Amino acid sequence: MIQSPPLPYSAIAFTALLATPLAYPGFFPHDVNILSASAATLLFVIAIAFENRGAILLPTKFLTALGLLVSIQLWLYGSQQLLSVSTWLLQLLLYSMAGLMFVAGASVPVKSLQRWLQLYLLAAILWSAIGLFVWLGGTDGEALRVGPFTITMPPAIKLAGPFNQGNVFAGLTGFALLFSHWFAWKKKHWKYVVAATFFTAMLFDTLSRGGWLAFSLSIAALLFAIKPDKQTWLRCFLLPWLCGITIGVLLSHYSQPALAHEQSMISVINTAGTSLTARLTIWATALAEFLQAPFTGNGWGQYAARSWLVAPQAASLLASAGQPHQLANVYFSAHNLFLHIMAEGGIIALLATLTALWSLMACSIRLLKKAHNIRICYALAAIAFIIQSQINIIYTKPVPLLLFAFFAGVAMAPRLRRYNRKHHLHRIILILLPIMTALYLIWSTPVIMQWFRAEKALYAFDFNDEASVKTLASFTDTARIGAIPAIWITYQVAVTGQHRGLLKWSIPPLTQATRDLPLIPSYQLLFYALAGTGSLQQACKIGEIISNQHFSLDHNNKAYQESCTGKVPAEYNFSQTKP
Repeated sequence: MIQSPPLPYSAIAFTALLATPLAYPGFFPHDVNILSASAATLLFVIAIAFENRGAILLPTKFLTALGLLVSIQLWLYGSQQLLSVSTWLLQLLLYSMAGLMFVAGASVPVKSLQRWLQLYLLAAILWSAIGLFVWLGGTDGEALRVGPFTITMPPAIKLAGPFNQGNVFAGLTGFALLFSHWFAWKKKHWKYVVAATFFTAMLFDTLSRGGWLAFSLSIAALLFAIKPDKQTWLRCFLLPWLCGITIGVLLSHYSQPALAHEQSMISVINTAGTSLTARLTIWATALAEFLQAPFTGNGWGQYAARSWLVAPQAASLLASAGQPHQLANVYFSAHNLFLHIMAEGGIIALLATLTALWSLMACSIRLLKKAHNIRICYALAAIAFIIQSQINIIYTKPVPLLLFAFFAGVAMAPRLRRYNRKHHLHRIILILLPIMTALYLIWSTPVIMQWFRAEKALYAFDFNDEASVKTLASFTDTARIGAIPAIWITYQVAVTGQHRGLLKWSIPPLTQATRDLPLIPSYQLLFYALAGTGSLQQACKIGEIISNQHFSLDHNNKAYQESCTGKVPAEYNFSQTKP
């Protein structure tokens, strides 16, 4: 009896990385996703190192540039120029893991390249199946939860899978669509044609204009490379597109959000103008941040916290172009990769990024002449990621970013091997790697579980139950975790008028929340707490910061003005503030 070879440990670790979006607290996706994805990355890199018998390609120029950027960030930290140290630490961890994934991508053996794509297709099918179950009403409009895990948030107009963002899911679905097309052409197997049809429908239902653009261009490049004959064009491309779009339209029509709100797809299309106006404001904000620290940037992860402070400068830039400065919400990224890099890393980081992308582009152009080379899938996926990153937030999410780094490493491996050689890691390093990973797991596991306990306390929160309030309040002293519990408790005080003695208690965690989680409620509730406890001078400063944002749904300018004249505001509108 012939037995299939056991699955390599690297494949198990790679699958674990792809599974990390399925387990995160509904209220706190970012931290848990970064910590769990980083753990899977470390396991994956260790597995690759041992399976390669310690042989790892170390691209000298890349590692030198990364070291320079980290040194600049450490200088910003040492000179206390960071608004949110905890956010900076998370981003430092994430970008370090991205560097490791790039090295891993450049080091994996050629015989494993097909394996990663097939594992990815299986994971994408799972993400899509879960997303469809929720989107088509399987949870009656509620979040999908399995035990302590929130698998997906409640369904929205855009199909989002377990990523809570249609634009993010579009990028990951687009990868699967691109890979399916290549396999359908290369393998000539019906299952890949079906996969291409399925992922066309999934990409269509994300309603992501950026995703549509990015993968239309990448698949056009694939077509240019393979130059299919008429039969292949019909079987592997045109028919899957037509069938997929038809299925996508039908699924959208019968989705739970569409049944609850008529003309959902049309409403998304009609928001294109509003979306562009918001993006102009976001981009102007990033440019204003860049101008404050053009060489070094303001620090990784600092865009959101600093965006509140540079609003006057952003408004001035927009006014000079004849555009209004107005937002409906606060945004945690620049919605443009290059502007984001400029704001947080300065011109030095931008030049390093552009140099790396130039090399990636050169490798991709060479691969267009080698359509049968599987590396073309990785190269076009990485290019599609860059294109999509110019108009949305996919580059801020851990799994897409780590996959991009891995894809880029695989695509550039032949070029890197010409100028660098593989190093055999010393036995001591091979021993230390698992030890360091074990230490990371020992540290991160209780941190992740703390987030889940905080979420459980939030779901069970009852403002009229003293024990429930104390349980939730116990989390407010914990770094980062304390932001949303403080927001929830203070909001209940504000709307009920009860237990106003908690306002003074809420000021420290809310102040920290304006740095770690700078949401609109963070600032509005801090203003309310300061004004309610008589700290009118501080309340005035916070009120001016809020006013400078020109939020379309905030109508409290009178209250902000009253605090600046030494008068306690008579009323405050929380109609658009509910966390």
